[in-house]
Amino acid sequence: MGPAAAPLRSNLPLLVVGRLRELNGCTEETLPWDAEFPDCVAYQGCMPNYPLVWCETTGMGHSENVPISTEGFWKFWSALP
Repeated sequence: MGPAAAPLRSNLPLLVVGRLRELNGCTEETLPWDAEFPDCVAYQGCMPNYPLVWCETTGMGHSENVPISTEGFWKFWSALP
């Protein structure tokens, strides 16, 4: 049996957030989004009503990603106009 394969790494998440940043008119500058969600950043300079928050989940696989996927999503969506 050969050596174990290294986990696949993809730059797709970075491409996706880059495209969303372009569409929402955001700069590359980020600030922490919320102290309850330390893996999340808010991109700055976005168009009004088009915020962009990115939460890093690399290495979590296809887990439920709680609490980001529950409280974090709710906090983000409920703040939109």
